[in-house]
Amino acid sequence: MVEKEAGGVERPFAAITQMGDKPYIVALIKGKGLGLIARIDIARGARILCEAPIIKMSHHPHNWHIWEKDCLSAWERLSTEQRAVFLSFRNSHVGHGPMIGTALTARIPIWGEVEESGVFLEASLINHSCSPNSLTTWNTNLQKMTLHAIRDISKGDEITISYLNHYAERAARQCRLWIWFHFECHCELCSLPEDQSQASDVRRAIIAGFTNMHDEGCGKMMLVDPLGSLRILHTLHLKLKEDRQVDASIARVYEAAFEVTVANGDQARAKVFAERAHAHRAIIEGSDSPQVINLAEFAQNPANHSLFGISTKWFQDVTDIPRVLPDKAFDCWLWKGDVMWPPHKWPPNL
Repeated sequence: MVEKEAGGVERPFAAITQMGDKPYIVALIKGKGLGLIARIDIARGARILCEAPIIKMSHHPHNWHIWEKDCLSAWERLSTEQRAVFLSFRNSHVGHGPMIGTALTARIPIWGEVEESGVFLEASLINHSCSPNSLTTWNTNLQKMTLHAIRDISKGDEITISYLNHYAERAARQCRLWIWFHFECHCELCSLPEDQSQASDVRRAIIAGFTNMHDEGCGKMMLVDPLGSLRILHTLHLKLKEDRQVDASIARVYEAAFEVTVANGDQARAKVFAERAHAHRAIIEGSDSPQVINLAEFAQNPANHSLFGISTKWFQDVTDIPRVLPDKAFDCWLWKGDVMWPPHKWPPNL
């Protein structure tokens, strides 16, 4: 997250602390405050950090009393050095006092068995980009937050994450960032020329529309109209690639396609979708992620999934994968044809 601004910095960043042999340094970044800068070239898929929270906050929307209790309880266990770091974080919610306001600004969602958020000594220093080069994930096995590069990061580049967990047009992103963090984003995506920015907004609106369409009808549609469900996912997959998305979105599409095919007895396609989901998840979460481990199992034997056997509409043995096909023909087989969502339903109601 962004820390208190320090004036008089003329360079893009100034090194403050080198974190031992870690692949980054803490640096003062012009116009932002502190952040993390790559100390070396970091390859896509590399784990950048793995860190336990110093404060955990329960998920109770706008329940300030519970948040205050969580913060005060954690505060008693913090060292003097940890308290000093926490108090140096920026407070974008000054109306709620220094402790809750700072924690709300610096927290990162934890999607474990219980929905929580956490404040971290290093991960909470990472600044925002609407087109980030890294991704945070809570590893329930380790009980730590991991950060992985989702793009190649060059030495000297700032390490960034997205503070937003959904697709939005530029104006909506700026609005949410201002409300929650009181800053205006000038990242690469938000700084596009007007025509390119509008094109990006259209792509993201379409992606959001197809995502909502799938989420609202996925359970029933995968059995009643599995081909229609797969076509929606295929279109979403193509739009995500067109928008050059490299976060968890592609993995989620493959996982959803896996569920559609395995629920209808098609072990061959289910195996391929599980393999692809596993490959993407391993890059953004690491091989020790519980979800990556589960996907590896389903890639080996799709029939182990609880949805298998609900329907035999598409029954196909796990060995019936035409891997000898050229890439384009193989993808056509995988998605059951290369036709996107029917033209008369394009675009979806956004």
